Amino acid sequence: MTTELKSQIKRLKQGDHICLIYETPVEQLAVVVTFIIDGLTRGDRCDYIVDDPANIEEVVQALTAAGVHVVQEQQRGALRLMNSKDSYLRGGEFVPETM
Repeated sequence: MTTELKSQIKRLKQGDHICLIYETPVEQLAVVVTFIIDGLTRGDRCDYIVDDPANIEEVVQALTAAGVHVVQEQQRGALRLMNSKDSYLRGGEFVPETM
C-alpha cells in the first residue's frame, strides 16, 4: 500500500465512506486492516461488511496478525464484522430505512 493511500485513509472522518479499487485480495486486506486499525485507534466504531461470510475469518486473521485483539474489540462494540445478509440484506432485500 502506498504512503499516499495511508495518508488519505488517516484523513477520513467519522461517517466517511470509501470505495477502493484493488487488483488482489492481498491489496484489499492491507487497506482494510489499515483502515480498521486507524479507526479503532481514534475510538471509532468500525463496521466491515463482506459479501462472502468465509472472508470474515481472513479479516480476523489479518487483524490479529497486526496486533488487534479482535474478540476484545468486538465485545466492547468497537468492531463489527458482518456479511451482507446480516447487514444491508436483512430480510432478503435492501431497505435503506433499516440500515
